[in-house]
Amino acid sequence: MTAWAVAESLLPGYLRHWPIRLLGMSSVLALLGALLSALAVVWPRRMEVDAARPDSQARAFAGLLDRKADWLKAAEIIFGLGVGLLGLTLIVVLFAV
Repeated sequence: MTAWAVAESLLPGYLRHWPIRLLGMSSVLALLGALLSALAVVWPRRMEVDAARPDSQARAFAGLLDRKADWLKAAEIIFGLGVGLLGLTLIVVLFAV
């Protein structure tokens, strides 16, 4: 048996406003970007290193740590932006209702 909603729009009233939609979409995109940046930290990468040269191994390891730190810093900043946008979205929705 199918139940049909009796309303002219399936969306809540506050979602008819474009600023609220844009804030919500941007917060979701920022949080997904943070997730992808954090995934880049743990994603394995092949590195060519000469096993007979400890100095090249140390340089490769330092480069690996720098790359992971940069991606983690980016994930942290983007996550903070996403959470801030989500909070702003919720505040705007509360004032719009």
